[in-house]
Amino acid sequence: MKLKKEVRDIKRLKRIINVFIESGFGYYFHRINLHEKILKKFSHPEKPTLKQKQDFPDKLRNSFEELGGAFIKFGQILSLRPDLVPKKYCDELSKLQDQVSLFSYDAVQKIIESELKKPVYRLFDSFNKEPIAAASIGQVHLAKLKNGKKVVVKVQRPNIKQEFESDIDLMYFIAKLIEKHYSTKIVNPSLIVKEFEEYTKKELDYMHEAQNLFTAYNNFKKTQIKIPEIVWDLTTSKVLTMEYIPGKKLNKIKTLDKQDKKILSKKITKGIYKMVFIDGFFHADPHPGNILILKDNKISFIDFGITGYINPQLKEKLTDLFIAATNKNLKKITELFLELGRADKNSIDKSNLTNDIRETFSIYYNQPLNHVKISVLLEKMISLSKKYDLKLSSNLILLSKCIITTESVVINLDPEFNPIQSAKPFVKKLIYRKYFPKRIFKEFVDQFPKIKNFIFKVPDMAQDMITGISSGEKAIENLHQDMNNLRIEMDRSSNRVSLALIITGLIIGSSFMMGYEQQRFFDIPVFSFFGFIVSFLLLLVLMVLVIREKS
Repeated sequence: MKLKKEVRDIKRLKRIINVFIESGFGYYFHRINLHEKILKKFSHPEKPTLKQKQDFPDKLRNSFEELGGAFIKFGQILSLRPDLVPKKYCDELSKLQDQVSLFSYDAVQKIIESELKKPVYRLFDSFNKEPIAAASIGQVHLAKLKNGKKVVVKVQRPNIKQEFESDIDLMYFIAKLIEKHYSTKIVNPSLIVKEFEEYTKKELDYMHEAQNLFTAYNNFKKTQIKIPEIVWDLTTSKVLTMEYIPGKKLNKIKTLDKQDKKILSKKITKGIYKMVFIDGFFHADPHPGNILILKDNKISFIDFGITGYINPQLKEKLTDLFIAATNKNLKKITELFLELGRADKNSIDKSNLTNDIRETFSIYYNQPLNHVKISVLLEKMISLSKKYDLKLSSNLILLSKCIITTESVVINLDPEFNPIQSAKPFVKKLIYRKYFPKRIFKEFVDQFPKIKNFIFKVPDMAQDMITGISSGEKAIENLHQDMNNLRIEMDRSSNRVSLALIITGLIIGSSFMMGYEQQRFFDIPVFSFFGFIVSFLLLLVLMVLVIREKS
């Protein structure tokens, strides 16, 4: 196997290997036979020994920081995936800081003018040449629009896309060697790199972050939480322009009044829970550097590069999980956990899993709420998913990490704060929505086209059956008897179809009445309420008829 055919940047590979060897990881490179291809050729010909592992998380973080670029981003993403990386590594990698040099204003100007097709002086009333922040992908400048509005301009580094692509190629190369020489049943290194590559494509396209910010802005515009507004005319895949929000990052504030800490803890938690339980779109990494503290203890969430989504199906399962946990229904918790883990249920010992879940939850059932830590519970559930080889979705893992990070932030501010107590109103709202009549009716309306199509297909299906019988396509010993049975069945079917149409008409009529002003009963218009009741009773009659026929 020719190394040059597999790796485009041999010098960068040498640099990567040297950094990891100097950090004490040389043993692992020898295990994957890289010493035959690289180590003897360049340096470190001696066979390294396995050093003490306790300081490996710290050494790995230092290695990523030294390599910079894609490796810093890779480490930051791994820190959000406790399902893939042990907790001590997640904790250490979450400390990763971009240690990058600034790039010149000439380069900034060139990129802006190339992207926006106009000179900087025509686009902005003023533009601060000195950046206020720099990261591995871009750097940030303050500017003022022609209308006097202050903005923040995020400009992508020159050639950063090519650099990331080169590093990702090397990650794939190393991942394949790991798979070849190590047992990787639980973790697939190439799949991890692939996920990182997909994430990087989004991160390198500022339009993706702009859309995330736009979604969050609309979700919060009627609240006290501030999200930067995007200036779309001055935003492209390499330039992101947004409203400037005057404030200070939470991690830069050294002193806060005790009462202020309590207020901020409550606001941060409510903001995150709104994203998670109400909006279904959330900031996946709400660490203190991504939270701005404004005047009057208002807050702002920034940097929506990493986000998660909760679709209606996932929200439904999470609601059922909350209900099952509250009712101490361990069997239901096990079933939902398997569904969330997309597992082959036949290959898993449900009895052992239920026992492990009982052990996990029993610790908390007899404790007061203020002693329960969501983070510990979630970490134990993630450990169980690893133990039973359950493949939790990336959005579910990001959700867990988001809640774990939020709990850490607010408890660091106010050790007496109880995140579970703050979550209760949101969970109640989820459960209420699940069983609210309007929602049930909406689901019926969504399914109605299928029901209607089935009903109207019944006569044609019956006719096809009769035609098939009469033409001899079906061999029947007693045609007369079966035709008589068919006639009886058709009569029954017609009655059921008629009853189903009456029920459908009542439901649709009741729904139309929902829009009219009238007296309400249980927050539902009176006529609609009784229409739904009659529909429900007729539906019970229909079900009884069907069950009787089957028996």
